Amino acid sequence: MLLWLLILLPLGAIFLSPLLKIPLPLAGLWSMILTLIHSFLLVLLFNPYSGQFQFSYMGLGIDGISLLLVVLTAFMMPICLLVEPEQTIPLLLLESLLMGVFF
Repeated sequence: MLLWLLILLPLGAIFLSPLLKIPLPLAGLWSMILTLIHSFLLVLLFNPYSGQFQFSYMGLGIDGISLLLVVLTAFMMPICLLVEPEQTIPLLLLESLLMGVFF
């Protein structure tokens, strides 16, 4: 379930922003910050001495290299959004799809 949140948080910002009447760049930035915090939580819970996939749930799992790529993606996306706020929807979709690729 921990990994599904990384995929669903950016998508949730796209759909919840109009319902809550929050500007999309602001909702996207909050979503990306929550994703970054969640990825740091995964780093803290990760056991580097296990040779198996961790946080496995419904076919998703993560290993050490994928974890680094997830954290890098979660770190870079808020920076990209601050540079190009008018590209919020493509950036949120890109973040969600990249998280899915790394699992």
